[in-house]
Amino acid sequence: GRRAQGTLAAPTATTSGAGLLDIGGRGYTGAAFAAADAAQIKFFSGEAWTGTANGTYMTFSTTANGTTTLSEQMRIDNAGNVGIGTTAAGATLDVETATAGATIAKFATTSAANSSVIIGNGTTSMHLGIGSTLLNPYIWGANGNLTLGNDIVNPTLFIQGMTGGNVGIGTSSPAAALD
Repeated sequence: GRRAQGTLAAPTATTSGAGLLDIGGRGYTGAAFAAADAAQIKFFSGEAWTGTANGTYMTFSTTANGTTTLSEQMRIDNAGNVGIGTTAAGATLDVETATAGATIAKFATTSAANSSVIIGNGTTSMHLGIGSTLLNPYIWGANGNLTLGNDIVNPTLFIQGMTGGNVGIGTSSPAAALD
């Protein structure tokens, strides 16, 4: 798709928020085709366009079962941030819900082996994971040495404190202030 404001004979620059392309789908109700799209992917201009500024964003919308109301579920903004459940992502991936007690994200494997989520900056990282059974959860970091765990590598429950702050319990060398 392409979009300009003005007329075909005298087009003007695309304005911020202008729709650039819509991809939508609708089904047949048994009596007629639905009056509106029930699922959509839309492309929008994210700013007033110039020869050097062509910002865009995309939205993904669906209709919940048992309803006919289309609602936005996910957005990729002009910076590449992905918002699920929000139209204003505050991070590279921002997942939000207004449902109390809801599971916000699930990371799973069908393998019986260890699994973890790694949060890091390319140099250091923190791991949140599960060993081969639900009885083996673990959290560990490097360099700052926060370790809580019963992981597959060290099957004894231990808590280790921050470097220089000691702590211990099952140790991995603290040497005082609890040990």
